[in-house]
Amino acid sequence: MAFRRILLPLDGSASAATALPHAARLARTFSATLILFRVLDSETRTQTPDSVDWRLRKAEATRYLGGIAAGEALSGIDVQCELTEGRPADAIISACQNLKVDLIVMAAYGANGPSDFPFGATTHKVLAATPVSVAVVRQEAPPEQAVYQRILVPLDGSQQAELALQVATAMATENETEILLLYVAVAPAMPRRQPLNDDERALCDRIIEANSRAARHYLAELENKLGNRAKLRSLQETTSNPVRTINRIAEQEGVDLLIMTGHDAEIGNGWSRDTVGQSLMSLSRRPVMILHSNHAL
Repeated sequence: MAFRRILLPLDGSASAATALPHAARLARTFSATLILFRVLDSETRTQTPDSVDWRLRKAEATRYLGGIAAGEALSGIDVQCELTEGRPADAIISACQNLKVDLIVMAAYGANGPSDFPFGATTHKVLAATPVSVAVVRQEAPPEQAVYQRILVPLDGSQQAELALQVATAMATENETEILLLYVAVAPAMPRRQPLNDDERALCDRIIEANSRAARHYLAELENKLGNRAKLRSLQETTSNPVRTINRIAEQEGVDLLIMTGHDAEIGNGWSRDTVGQSLMSLSRRPVMILHSNHAL
């Protein structure tokens, strides 16, 4: 069920290693194989592939992966080490298909460390092109182990969004994790050169109230359906900016993980993989997991 093969890209830096506890936690939860993936950047190579210096770099990278695989943090997890050469982002994306990966867990930044940009170059390229689900961790230092006491799941009433709820519920069965169901409705847009008149404001209010009633009914159905499987709490918001609203709730509630589905753009509800998912990853200080809408559980 859920994730079977999880890819953890590592470049030997402390920044990249911040994703390790989260990858380990997810691998244990879903009994998944964790693939430790290291790419030796061919663009930085100044020696021939058979040079002594290049062979030493490969040997050092192999020892690095082996040391992590044998460490206590990954005890009891099925671990696979993969070392390759090429352009890091291209190699990670290719590995998704070649290694049958269904989740990538990676840090926002790699060896170059944090910058004024929301992601490092490799993470940015992977997010733009990866065909699979991805979790991005943005932390200054990794915890010894990832503990998810509170998981936020934004919902919009669609089956695609509920994919994230299935994953969160599976993660919450082992402990007292609380799942926050956040129904986010996009406020109706009524662009006018002039301010809205009374009738227009009343129409907007009626639409918001109708959506709120539907949201309450929907959330109550979910609680009745899943209440015996997980500890649930429901919230609902109407907003013109889903990204900032979701991030605000995540901060206010002190969530440890945010899981949502990245809808395809053609769904037309304002929840596309590019607009909401990646924007939220750019803004949030919390680990964010974006599930591909075609991911099968």
